[in-house]
Order: sequence, then structure tokens, then C-alpha cells
Amino acid sequence: MSQITRNNITTTKSTLRVELMLNFPVYNYAKFATYKVDGCPDQVELCLSTNITSLADYAICTEGENICRDNVEGPIMTTEVVEL
Repeated sequence: MSQITRNNITTTKSTLRVELMLNFPVYNYAKFATYKVDGCPDQVELCLSTNITSLADYAICTEGENICRDNVEGPIMTTEVVEL
């Protein structure tokens, strides 16, 4: 698969369309929210480390879901899509 470099971001041809549809401030924020300390993947790992059997476990998983939705999924899903 061919790689394309744009604005110092290297991507494969298959992901280029998604990347270009997002405006870069939104893309950069979602990327930051994903990879920061206690970001979305860390929240998922924390949830998976529980037994999900108690209210406290559910609270941990719910909080992780909210962080991921509010800081990664939400900004991307509410961004206006630009025609290519």
C-alpha cells in the first residue's frame, strides 16, 4: 500500500480520505486526547482490569466511556465533513 506525506503526517492511501475530511485542529485534539496520559486507551485498559461486577467497576467503565466519547469520538463525529 502506498504511503502519502501531507503536512508532515505520513499515512497510507486507505486512511488519507478520513484524515483529510477532518480539519486539523479537531484531528490534533482527538489525537492528543487519545495518546495523553490517562487518555482513551488507558481508560479502556482500566475498565478491562476490573471484574465489572460492582457499582464501582461500572462507574470506572462509564467514566472511561464518557472520556473517550467526549474527547475523541465526539469532536470527530460533530465536525463538518468537507467534500473532496
